[in-house]
Amino acid sequence: MEHNSILQNQKEPISQLFWNDDFGGGTLVFPELGISFQPEPGDLVFFEEGQKNMCSITKISEKPLYMSEAWVGKFGQLWMPSKEPYEKIQWDNWEIKGF
Repeated sequence: MEHNSILQNQKEPISQLFWNDDFGGGTLVFPELGISFQPEPGDLVFFEEGQKNMCSITKISEKPLYMSEAWVGKFGQLWMPSKEPYEKIQWDNWEIKGF
């Protein structure tokens, strides 16, 4: 299955919370919607996943950008296409960086 066809079928809510603004670059861009903005501390962006709402962040310079991102879904639902169910992931080998 192609990446784009997977995205077209996804309708999960996503949130992005921005923690700082002392970095260069880092503009949040939604190309299909023609929307872009420079996030400030405390900005919360909430949108539905999908091809139309694909977004990116422009190159970050100077200091790092700190943000949190979360996907919301039903318990037991596959959390990523073509991945194991969340409950079956062996989390012992995972590492979270940047917090």
